[in-house]
Amino acid sequence: MSKRTLPITSSAALEITAAPPDYSLSISSVNPERPTFLRPSLRRILSWLFTVLAVRLWILVMAAKDISPSQWASVNNATALRHLPPIVHNASMVIQLGGEMGNQLSMISVGLALRRQARYLGIHAQIVLRHQDHSKWRPSLRRILSWLFTVLAVRLWILVMAAKDISPSQWASVNNATALRHLPPIVHNASMVIQLGGEMGNQLSMISVGLALRRQARYLGIHARIVLRHQDHSKWMRAREATQTCFIKTKSMDFEAANTEEFSQISKAQTDWLGKNNTFLFIDNESTNEDMDQSLKYWKEVLDRQDRPSVVLKNASMVSVPHLFVNRYIKNEQLDLHFDDIRDFFRFDHERCCKLRASAEEIVLHMRLFLTEMPRRGRLLGFEELSPMKVANELFHNTNRGENITILSRFSDHNVEPYKDALDAVGFQTRVLSGQEGVEDFCYLMSATKEIVGTEQSSFFKFAAVLGNATKGRLYFVESPDTKEKLLSRFRGSGFDYQWKHPLLKRKIVIEKYKSEVQ
Repeated sequence: MSKRTLPITSSAALEITAAPPDYSLSISSVNPERPTFLRPSLRRILSWLFTVLAVRLWILVMAAKDISPSQWASVNNATALRHLPPIVHNASMVIQLGGEMGNQLSMISVGLALRRQARYLGIHAQIVLRHQDHSKWRPSLRRILSWLFTVLAVRLWILVMAAKDISPSQWASVNNATALRHLPPIVHNASMVIQLGGEMGNQLSMISVGLALRRQARYLGIHARIVLRHQDHSKWMRAREATQTCFIKTKSMDFEAANTEEFSQISKAQTDWLGKNNTFLFIDNESTNEDMDQSLKYWKEVLDRQDRPSVVLKNASMVSVPHLFVNRYIKNEQLDLHFDDIRDFFRFDHERCCKLRASAEEIVLHMRLFLTEMPRRGRLLGFEELSPMKVANELFHNTNRGENITILSRFSDHNVEPYKDALDAVGFQTRVLSGQEGVEDFCYLMSATKEIVGTEQSSFFKFAAVLGNATKGRLYFVESPDTKEKLLSRFRGSGFDYQWKHPLLKRKIVIEKYKSEVQ
């Protein structure tokens, strides 16, 4: 899908009529029938109204009392301001300045505070400044004016950027409170279907792509609702159970929302409508950042069209026409840019999912052992880990001998014993922690505060590193003739030597490359 050219919009309309579906939910959950709880809700509403009226009545009473200006100032809210006494006098308040910029800010602040208190007495106070005799007042004034000019310039720049036709990924980089106040209004509510695959770690990665694209779509005026579609393999159920048990905000997500006959009909209607251009609404692992920007812009273009088809269905669907279809693992650049959103969404339930926690003195090594799971096709798929000797002599070459290392793996002890023996042989104090469930291993990795080490190709380990408490998370990969092409595809758009920009990730996540023994 790289270097795609957006199509010219067709005006041809499909003659399929029905009422447009309701796209009001933020993240899908199928609740066809809701229990009736009108009366408790009505009681809560009436209780809230009574509280508001009581507060307003109290403020009116206080406004009529003879209270001091400092007491009035403590009633500092929008309701109190509506009951200020009328302005009777306009008068001046002279502020004697002294010292340099810090002192001037302090003295002007006193004037602002006294002006507010005077207003409660019906006095509109005009602040008049009087500088000191010493000539150093002029540089201080220049610094204050320079600071004010800088603030105004930044705000003007944000307003200009809001009006420009910039890409969603560029907009996402303006990720601060001021920029969020200038988001364009929501014009469209639409669905983003996330195709899930693999186990818990992969699901976290794929949902993260949806969170990132949802933020980018918001800058185009699209409120994107995430709709999940599970894989055909039965292991999705075990992965769903682990994800929903341990990540609080996923509990309401329906992992089968797009695994329906209705979704098949909607997909067909969208393909019939857009033809070959429907591929522009498909994002996968080969999509570049430019491709994703083009897909989002094309999505907005077709949402603006008047010839959008409506599909007659027996059951209400959570999926819109047009919808964006995403089948992709998150890459470093996207994870870096949207890390705050991703970390906030994947809050871990430690009480339910933890059995043991790492001590402050130990290093935790996670062995994914892809080739144990896939001995024939593991290398062909680009999965390779370091041998026991490489781990002991290269991966931990710069680690002080005598350190405590705990090995975690989903496989039995005899698969990881060679790693323990190799580490013990060079002077480390090594143990294998076994007998835990996958989510308990994930919790153990997150709880480590010193250092955790594992393969970058494991989404399970990668998310434990970026979401956890470790001071350093070392993510390594092995470069060999068999894995090189797969690694290039995996790192496309991020680079083998990606430099993190988010302060937390920049401080603690390290990506390391090692040569394979297989040449």
